[in-house]
Amino acid sequence: MKHTIDYIGIYGPTASGKTAISLELARQYPIEIISVDSALVYQEMDIGTAKPSIEQQSTCQHHLIDIITPDQNFSVGQFHEKAISLIKDIRSRHKVPLLVGGTALYFQSLSKGYANLPVITDATCSHVTAQIHEQGLERVFQHLCSIDLRHQQIKPNDKQRINRAACVYFQTKQSIFDFWTDQKAQLDGHIFSLNILERTVLKEQINHRLSQMLEQGLIDETEHIIHKYHLLPEHNSMRCVGYRQIYDMLRGIMPKTDLKNRIYYATCQYAKRQLTWLNLLKTERITEKSHLYKIDLSINKMLSEKTF
Repeated sequence: MKHTIDYIGIYGPTASGKTAISLELARQYPIEIISVDSALVYQEMDIGTAKPSIEQQSTCQHHLIDIITPDQNFSVGQFHEKAISLIKDIRSRHKVPLLVGGTALYFQSLSKGYANLPVITDATCSHVTAQIHEQGLERVFQHLCSIDLRHQQIKPNDKQRINRAACVYFQTKQSIFDFWTDQKAQLDGHIFSLNILERTVLKEQINHRLSQMLEQGLIDETEHIIHKYHLLPEHNSMRCVGYRQIYDMLRGIMPKTDLKNRIYYATCQYAKRQLTWLNLLKTERITEKSHLYKIDLSINKMLSEKTF
């Protein structure tokens, strides 16, 4: 029987203070941080992702930040594979893997296991992106359904799942549903979640951070990477909140005067979805900073047990 956990996680909505908490813990314990954020993987997307600064990252070793360019893709499966490897490596060096972020699907892949889907090449991802751009999402979805009616389980407007299903098909010539198997977590973790009880406080924090991002040059940052990497709306990087709205503004789809409100609304909706995941993930909720002693107890337990 296993007598300890393999990693500790901190999950919470955007602007809830996850980074500050993780850095404070890193000053006290031998920790290495693994980012659980689908936006932080992108290089040159610093302002809009609220990426920890170089100074903050120097507090301790950070992983899965700045690992791909904005024209590349990073799947849940790739995260799962890399995170498992990193957790084992960090523990072998007698340190605590602290997983921090707000991408619920990433955390779910660790806590519940992940289907053994094939690795998708960048060439296939680019091909699918071009197909969706040229033919439209509906036509690509209909093509998938003609191949396998099980694709009808996917909502016709769910771009992310349609994109993933199309990538699997073009890579393997098999339906994504052929790859689903019994899922089982490979490692045991203790995941804490920052449950913001007062939504108005979270919205104030979102608005304040958004104002800072715009002042720091978020529009220029977005315009730069769009031109440098020839990005299309279908690229995963341009689905990130903030970048998507600026992309639309630069294309003339909406006026600049509406930009801040559009980003603010989209960010609040994203935070709401993240909070919804609290009921689906296996987490221990922390509602006040005073409750962080629970994380301290878990870290000290890992360090005291000779299981590295």
